[in-house]
Amino acid sequence: MIMQLINSLLGSLPGIAGLLTALIAGITFFWNIVQFLWTRARESRERQFATYHSLVKQLVEGDSPNVSIDRQAAVVFELRHFPRYYGYTERMLNGLKQTWRETAKPRLIDEMDLTLEHIRRKWRYRFSEFMGWT
Repeated sequence: MIMQLINSLLGSLPGIAGLLTALIAGITFFWNIVQFLWTRARESRERQFATYHSLVKQLVEGDSPNVSIDRQAAVVFELRHFPRYYGYTERMLNGLKQTWRETAKPRLIDEMDLTLEHIRRKWRYRFSEFMGWT
């Protein structure tokens, strides 16, 4: 009886070895996909960081006479596309609104109001979605 068990285990060893080989290959393939996705996500965050900070610089340094208000308004509009930075964007735009109200930039202030409203709507939606209220 023990000999039959040993013979059956030895007979199935090639099948087990093939299964283990396929399993190891599958795990290796899956791990490579995970690493690729992590790398892409990190690179995407780095590009977003650089782009966001470039836009903020263009907005804040746009007080010079050679930068048009329309350019600054376009930058304010583009800040809507960075949900990761909504918290800071909201604080920054509120601060800039207070500062720039005195310098009579009504079109820019209007665009800031529209962007702030957009951010608030998105945050409320995301929070309500998170809480399961939608």
